[in-house]
Amino acid sequence: MNAVETLALSKIVKDGEVKVARPTVKVGSYPVEVTVKVTGTLAVGADNDRRPTAAVPTLAALALAMKYAGITGPHAKAAITRAMAEAMAGAATCGYEAGASEKALLEAHPEIVEMIGAVKGALDTLPKLPCAGPVKFTGSVETLSGS
Repeated sequence: MNAVETLALSKIVKDGEVKVARPTVKVGSYPVEVTVKVTGTLAVGADNDRRPTAAVPTLAALALAMKYAGITGPHAKAAITRAMAEAMAGAATCGYEAGASEKALLEAHPEIVEMIGAVKGALDTLPKLPCAGPVKFTGSVETLSGS
């Protein structure tokens, strides 16, 4: 396969389909032999610069925030661990839906709403980093043989 075909195949299966399919497959090893016909167009957008919010090393940022706030040593470790556990519990309660856990945490801790707003505003001051352009596949997939 060439690079275009590899990208097209990577875009064919949507994350939603994977999330639906995965729970239906039991633990085990399965033989796979399928032949498909893929027809369509792959559109590759221009590279651009973006704010690297997802690339920020979260634990390092939390530790530095604690240090700058004057909290170090075991107190910082305890605070970070408690915050992560509370955030994860909120995510689990909300079924890991995007945005739902943050909403639940804000309802439980309204005092942090202003702080989160300020931090989100400060994200605009982060340097932009090069980012690969978007890739979109439009077309169809036909199973010719196999499952």
